[in-house]
Amino acid sequence: MLEKWKIGENIQNIYKIQDIKKGGMGVVYLCHDTFRDSPIALKTFLFESAQEQKQILSSFVREAKTWISIGHERNVVEAYYIVNVEIEEGIIPFIAMELIQGHPLYGASLWGWIRNPALNIELILLFAIA
Repeated sequence: MLEKWKIGENIQNIYKIQDIKKGGMGVVYLCHDTFRDSPIALKTFLFESAQEQKQILSSFVREAKTWISIGHERNVVEAYYIVNVEIEEGIIPFIAMELIQGHPLYGASLWGWIRNPALNIELILLFAIA
């Protein structure tokens, strides 16, 4: 499952993948929603076996529903809905969410900013109080 889709491919013939971001527990597909003609991010979890999938699935869906219920809030990426995608291993849920482009040099994640050696105290304080 770790390499299920690649840049340029479509998920459910709707979401055209433009970029892929991976973390320790999940993957985010940065897409263009061809149905709505808008950018969107699809987040799902990583697993290697059907057993791992079952263990992670319920907590992932619970997180998704909680996140969606928050709605639009300052400094929180908005989650819109859950997309269930059928693959050989079963059904995989994705959280469809707001696509944040971020800074051209550092990206949209805090990690991109943390790795920046030129991060100064003024920016650090802005992150802390935002």
